[in-house]
Amino acid sequence: ERILYTNRAYRTAMPDQVPAGSSVREVLGEQRYAAVAPHFHRALSGEETEVTREVEHNDGSTTVRTVRYLPDRDAAGAVIGVFALVEDITRQKLAAKELAAKTELLRTTFDSIDEGISIFDRHLRLVGWNRRYGELLGLPERLLREGTSFEDILRFNAQRGDYGPGDVEEQVRSRMDFTTHYQPHDLERPSAKGLILEIRRSPLPGGGFAITAADITERKRAEAAL
Repeated sequence: ERILYTNRAYRTAMPDQVPAGSSVREVLGEQRYAAVAPHFHRALSGEETEVTREVEHNDGSTTVRTVRYLPDRDAAGAVIGVFALVEDITRQKLAAKELAAKTELLRTTFDSIDEGISIFDRHLRLVGWNRRYGELLGLPERLLREGTSFEDILRFNAQRGDYGPGDVEEQVRSRMDFTTHYQPHDLERPSAKGLILEIRRSPLPGGGFAITAADITERKRAEAAL
């Protein structure tokens, strides 16, 4: 188990490592060798493996690397060694963490808005929504999933009676026909919970649309009392 060759990229990325000709155990140290040995031995047995791990360097820095272990075979197909392909993915991992943090912040902000908000892409499939949207429209969890079609939501509403008496499929079809025009549209309608909702639909630049739903029950009652 000795390193026979390292390329310049490897030597640049691994400045604290010993040169070619040293044993794998010597290069990695006992603790790191114990972690990668199973993958190394699987490659020696003819199996390709991959592992992602954090590496602490002598200068105190830490990087994240993905290592692929590939069997090195001779002309007869016998395994005579292992290729270790090392990729530094530290930047990608940091970027992913930052994106996850920003996404969580956006989700928290989204859910704190009193209006219900949903976003449908150009294929009329749900790609974003907040908690309030499901609450105001009384939608079940099975519909509040990425990829749910707008048609399925319309059908659920029609079957529940949100659009009044009539043929369910005709109610869905007429609303889908209107939806495909991507025109701004405002309406007021009662909800399954007895609320009066103000629904606004706004087209998006790349296709699709955003829907906002606001509870205007108290406002309508106040207007009726005048």
